[in-house]
Amino acid sequence: MTNRFHHRENPPLRIAHLITDLSVGGAQSMLMRLLPALRARGLESTVITLRRTEQAISPSLAARAHCLNMTKSPADVLAPLALRRLLRRSQSDVVQTWLYHADLLGILTSVMTPGSRTIWNIRSANTGHLYTSGTGRLLVRALSTLSRFPAAVVANSQAGIEEHTRLGYRPREWVLIPNGLDAAWFEDEPDAAGRLKTELSLPPSACLVGLIGRYDPLKDHKSFLVAARQILGKLGRDTHFILAGDRVDNDNAALVAQVRALGLSKNVHLLGVRSDLRYVNQGLDVATCTSIGEGFPNTLLEALASGTLCVSTDVGDARRIVGRFGAIVPPKEPGVFADAVVRVLSMAGDTRKSLERTARAQAKETYCIADIARHYEALYRRVAAR
Repeated sequence: MTNRFHHRENPPLRIAHLITDLSVGGAQSMLMRLLPALRARGLESTVITLRRTEQAISPSLAARAHCLNMTKSPADVLAPLALRRLLRRSQSDVVQTWLYHADLLGILTSVMTPGSRTIWNIRSANTGHLYTSGTGRLLVRALSTLSRFPAAVVANSQAGIEEHTRLGYRPREWVLIPNGLDAAWFEDEPDAAGRLKTELSLPPSACLVGLIGRYDPLKDHKSFLVAARQILGKLGRDTHFILAGDRVDNDNAALVAQVRALGLSKNVHLLGVRSDLRYVNQGLDVATCTSIGEGFPNTLLEALASGTLCVSTDVGDARRIVGRFGAIVPPKEPGVFADAVVRVLSMAGDTRKSLERTARAQAKETYCIADIARHYEALYRRVAAR
């Protein structure tokens, strides 16, 4: 790929986004939000996935995306050639990769493409054992060795930069760009709490504690449920726990068994995947994150943008995101977590309402996707001009 536009004034910029897949996840959510924001700034985007997804985060985006149809077969060795053809066809000025496997394929392809400009995107931190053994360890070792080749490496969290530096990443340039939210996230949902309680057949006096996130060991639903039992003992039976996300439903036998074993069946509500998380967040009295591994927890940003205070484990950039709008506790300590939730719920009404209003205003000022897109554009233009 060559720099075609230095002869023109205010030229268009073409970005190819290479991502592992379009399943429901933090990186995919961010990409889905970023694309229209970049388009509004005059940038053209092409999305390429390594593999196909049965239940995509956005069916319309999946329909427009190009797929390399990688299947972990010997034929995958030809993927760099297929990717190079797609990049030439799209005439991309910059290749932005998302997630580790896309980072690897992107940089291998760039070696075969003189003049190409590839930027990696780090989306995780506190990943622990996932990348210290087996194929995960080999992948991260390979990427750390290759990290000097991308034009830049974006990270959505300071914690991600620090962890990957410890893992051996030595890029030419680190660029910190946090996640962002669409403007609609900051709008009010009329009587969200009342509507959510009606939906779940709960009394108006019910107190709602939420945990939104896919069912995954890193999210540590077990610690949340143990803490929920303690919170229920402290606050009484009108306390209810709202869980949502991929595999967070009654078809998940392991999760349902944990709920039953703790005697929480009447107070835990498993909503599964929801397309109306803004409404769910605004209906909560407190939002939580019990993760043991995160970079930039989207769930915390979405809660604060909804005017909901948070209690989170001290992972990734959670402390920076939550700030004074809730509490931060150590991971895997359900008793400490439960006490923090009770403390936040026990705030005086006026103090609480003031914090909720300020949290929403600050989130809008700091994490609006239009501003985040401006940072991406500045990086893309700087790299394309090299």
